[in-house]
Amino acid sequence: MKWGIVDDRNKEHLTNLLKWLVYEVKSACGDGDAIWYSKFYDINDIFPLVEELNKEVKWNSDLVKMPCGREYIYWGANQEDIIITNDTRLWINRPSWQQCSIQY
Repeated sequence: MKWGIVDDRNKEHLTNLLKWLVYEVKSACGDGDAIWYSKFYDINDIFPLVEELNKEVKWNSDLVKMPCGREYIYWGANQEDIIITNDTRLWINRPSWQQCSIQY
């Protein structure tokens, strides 16, 4: 079951999580990677928050829809990347070298 981003408290909470992910990835000084497996919020609801925050961060962002049906948000630049997904297979098969993996 996915929750909607129904009020400003949800939006603020998720924006803070996104800001923390950006900070964590940037703290690796050019080689940071993170994945957020969102069990509760649909990536289609999260993407507008990424786009809003990206006005400050200025990374590449895209809502990727693969031919196999998998979907994820790619957000990053150079060798700093954040993947946000609802896809259990992408979560299970994530690279072991990612410095941050969140399931929420």
